[in-house]
Amino acid sequence: MTRRSRSTRRLRAAAEAERVHRWREAHAADPEFVERNRLRQLFRLYGLVPEQVHTLFDAFYNRCAICGEPETAVSRTGRPKSISVDHDHETGRIRGVLCDRCNRALGYLRDNPDLLRRAADYLERPPWEGIEAA
Repeated sequence: MTRRSRSTRRLRAAAEAERVHRWREAHAADPEFVERNRLRQLFRLYGLVPEQVHTLFDAFYNRCAICGEPETAVSRTGRPKSISVDHDHETGRIRGVLCDRCNRALGYLRDNPDLLRRAADYLERPPWEGIEAA
């Protein structure tokens, strides 16, 4: 393989990445495109058809099943994030919808109910209360 062919491939890959980036930016402002893309993604990941997605989100009033708040997080591009579909990673079974913070909290606690209970116990009954915060 020659050096020239490798650099040519890199240039073509970079041009294609730039083309895709420009196309996504142009379409990301279109709410219909964003919705279609989200529905496509939820079908690919969880096998949910649009009616099931709308039923799921409506059941929770588009609010987090844990904190009860609507999604407030924004993406790296500054657009508001959609509320997340939460699922059991072992069974694939959908549990509900969560905001970004609660979804991350469960992930950081490895979806382990015992760790979650211990975290709640820690908050309610700290093991050591020897120093007062300023």
